[in-house]
Amino acid sequence: MKDIQRVSSFAQRFDIIYPELKILNGDLYQMLEHRHFTKGAGVRVEVTEAFAVAVKIWRAALILYNGPTVGFYRPLECFRRSEPAFDLGFDGSLGALGCMMRKRGAGGAWVLEWSASIPLPFNILRHSEYQNTTEIMAVMVGLIFLARHGVRDVTVSLEGDSVSALEWATQEKYRIGASRATVVVLIEVCRKFGFRISRRSKWICSADNWRCDALSRCGVTVDPATLGFELGSTFHRPPYRGIVQSLDTLLHWCDPRHPPASELDISRLWHSTRAWLEQWDLNRFSVR
Repeated sequence: MKDIQRVSSFAQRFDIIYPELKILNGDLYQMLEHRHFTKGAGVRVEVTEAFAVAVKIWRAALILYNGPTVGFYRPLECFRRSEPAFDLGFDGSLGALGCMMRKRGAGGAWVLEWSASIPLPFNILRHSEYQNTTEIMAVMVGLIFLARHGVRDVTVSLEGDSVSALEWATQEKYRIGASRATVVVLIEVCRKFGFRISRRSKWICSADNWRCDALSRCGVTVDPATLGFELGSTFHRPPYRGIVQSLDTLLHWCDPRHPPASELDISRLWHSTRAWLEQWDLNRFSVR
């Protein structure tokens, strides 16, 4: 038990430098919940497959970055707190994702830049257990579109009605399971484009989040134009069909019904996501 606690503690320290591995920490800490007290024998722990995979990947990463020709670091600048330059409103439903990006204006007020309404390319309408996954997925999509506009190295605040999504994104502490693939992509997006999510992000009630809620139901009950958005500034299928189709590929990888479980699954997702983001980055100026 002490060894498990020690491994979990070390992982929490090292993930400051290597945030991609944060997705594995939940598997490590969950082992502490699998304790069985046996009279006369003390505490017995059954090692899960997820724990074994997490330990193997962490071990491989530490060996890799301890090599003589390999170095990994994060500049101190990325830890410095700064005022948010953008504010992302978001909401996710079981059928689509909705978000609005606002930019700080000259007087400090938020000015709407664009909105997004993206139907999910898979059907989970009868699976309410995936609601929190779609919420964090909406945050991921909003940041991807921000990168599409060529924005880099900024702090972004969040505004939504999902407590879980706000906690996961701002505190970088993630639940394991169905959201694993989405979190992998979210971390990669922030790493590549230099996005920092502000801890000053704000929870609002569902009634105040009605626009993003309506956007998350676009294609089902509402059209962005009815919310006062100009179609030219809204990402949805008619004006940005090619972009949304490209995004469908990434969203398919985040299907909560099929989360990555093995070392090979996680490795493939990392490499595929990085390749996809490289291509997305090359085309960033096409919709500015």
